[in-house]
Amino acid sequence: MSDEAASPSAANRWKSKNAADFGWGADSTQHILWRLQHGELDGVHPKVIVILAGTNNVGRTPPSDEKIAEITRGLQAIVATCREKAPRATLVLTAIFPRNDAPGLVPGIERINQNLARLADEVGVTLDEVAEVNVAKLRARYPEGWSAHHAVARLDGEDAGTGKTYG
Repeated sequence: MSDEAASPSAANRWKSKNAADFGWGADSTQHILWRLQHGELDGVHPKVIVILAGTNNVGRTPPSDEKIAEITRGLQAIVATCREKAPRATLVLTAIFPRNDAPGLVPGIERINQNLARLADEVGVTLDEVAEVNVAKLRARYPEGWSAHHAVARLDGEDAGTGKTYG
């Protein structure tokens, strides 16, 4: 869940759905896996687990073949651990979103997403390609590209791309 989704106004919306956010900013797959293996899901019986992970592992330079394989293994381990800890939960694995901060990363992210699609097929989880559905909308709304500035402005109640205010 994004910081925006965790804002006070959104908190009530998510609370009404009995949802919990176990994500942390700047998480890497290793951090998520460690928390899962050390009690994060103990005593919790989720119906659905949404996994959005891997982008922070990509870094700022195009990932090598070795890095792509490492990120894929990390995501495989997260999926396996969620399956072990919450066997009845539906797992939704999201594709890694494209990044406007470094267009040279896109080919590596696409390769990781191809690996995620195969992983989803192999273990019977849903691969929600949120990125594919929303990329055209984001590009139209923010022709100069999405940035941290846009995210912060939205948290402050303004859409930096349109000037629309939220309240």
